[in-house]
Amino acid sequence: MKKRRKMIILIQKSPRGASRGKELQFVHRAKRHELTKEDFIRAVRSVPPARVQRYSATIGRLQYPTREVVALATGRPSIEFTSAAAYRILQKFGFDIDVWE
Repeated sequence: MKKRRKMIILIQKSPRGASRGKELQFVHRAKRHELTKEDFIRAVRSVPPARVQRYSATIGRLQYPTREVVALATGRPSIEFTSAAAYRILQKFGFDIDVWE
């Protein structure tokens, strides 16, 4: 029987972020990412949104699935992120998250 690995997401202000203001860092699956809200916006700018399953972030006037936004910004495959992890990350960066029923 396989054991489920517990994923820990640590989100904090980057030491360098003090001068830039909005940069945060987070660790996901032992990889550290330092991003700004603008990095997320830039990552999805030229990509049409995929179909939203449950959680979406509004960027511009479009609804993007939370996992897609985080995957594009980090350069990691979306399968590496749970919806809950992507939700928390985007919330910390100040995005409004919508829940679809």
